[in-house]
Amino acid sequence: MDIAEMKKNLSLIDKLLERANSPVQIDTQRVHTAKSKLEKKFFEAIKVNTLICVIFLIIWLKDGNDINISIPYRLIISIVTFIGSLWYLYLYQAVKRIDIYTLTPRQLFSKISGLKLKIYSGEIAIGMILVILFTLFLPQIFQASLLGFWLCIITICFAIAISLIVYIPRYKKIFNDLTAIKN
Repeated sequence: MDIAEMKKNLSLIDKLLERANSPVQIDTQRVHTAKSKLEKKFFEAIKVNTLICVIFLIIWLKDGNDINISIPYRLIISIVTFIGSLWYLYLYQAVKRIDIYTLTPRQLFSKISGLKLKIYSGEIAIGMILVILFTLFLPQIFQASLLGFWLCIITICFAIAISLIVYIPRYKKIFNDLTAIKN
């Protein structure tokens, strides 16, 4: 190594150390926008789950024999979607309580990582319940209608594909924006 190359490397190290020692500043505009998007998504999930809950509750209470869904499944679907509504309401309130203007970067990152863990664990738990429900539900659909069975399978595959292609990348971007720092 010659002296010019060593000076260049030392200046690069000095720049990196200077940047590392500077205080971290949160990009409040990006974080606020991401927070608003997440609140909107949770509010939409609350509305959808509540609507499904009410529909299946009405079907359960009406005791419509013209529908090929057994009565216990109608009640179970209502209960699961009601629990989903409560879960999204809890997450909505948790996001709403995050005050990005008063938290230090470390506190904000800690809250966001805890929120991420809650969101992912809740989604996995609700997803597992839905998998169990559909596993029990598909044989009934198969007996009632072969076309209905295949339409249900296609819908499930389509929903999984849309989740993997569209929704998961959107959530990743929102979480990256929630922890955005100024350069």
